[in-house]
Amino acid sequence: MAADDVAGKSLKWLLEMRFPDARERALACLRAIAATAPEDCPMPDMANALASPNFRTLRELAADIGAFLEFQDRREAEGCLFEYADCSLGNLVFSGRWLRPGRDFNAACGELGALCSRRAEVVNVTRGENLVLTALKAAGTYLARESNIVSAQHTPAPIAELFLLPAY
Repeated sequence: MAADDVAGKSLKWLLEMRFPDARERALACLRAIAATAPEDCPMPDMANALASPNFRTLRELAADIGAFLEFQDRREAEGCLFEYADCSLGNLVFSGRWLRPGRDFNAACGELGALCSRRAEVVNVTRGENLVLTALKAAGTYLARESNIVSAQHTPAPIAELFLLPAY
C-alpha cells in the first residue's frame, strides 16, 4: 500500500470520526489539531490517524479547526455551548472552512474536496436553508437524522430515498 493510500484512508477516517459524549475530550482533540500537535490529542485512534496526512493537509485541517474554535469560543462567551456528542470531525472541518474568509458554501465544498483529492462532486442542493437530512430504506425503515444514515446499518436493505426536511 502506497503512503498516499494510508494518508488518504487516515484522512477519510478522521473526517468520518464522531466524538463521544465527553465535551472536554473533544475540545482537547480539536485544540491539538489546531496547534498541529496530534501527539497532544487524548484519543489514541485520532492521534494515530493525525500522524498520517502530510504536513500541508494537517496545516489545512488546523486552520479549519482553528476557525471553528474561534467561532465556538465567541458563542460560548455568549452562553451558547456546542455539544460535540456524535458530531463528526468532518462537519467541524467543513464549518471552519466555511467560516474562513468568504463564508461561501460552494467555495468551501470545492476547497475541501480538493484537499481530500475527491473523485466525486459535492452539490449544494439548498438555497442556504438549515435543513435536516433524513432517509427511507427500501424495507421501510426511517432514518431520522444524518448520524443514523452514516452509521452502521442493522438491516441490509439499501437506502431508497433521501429527504431534506425543515425540522426533525
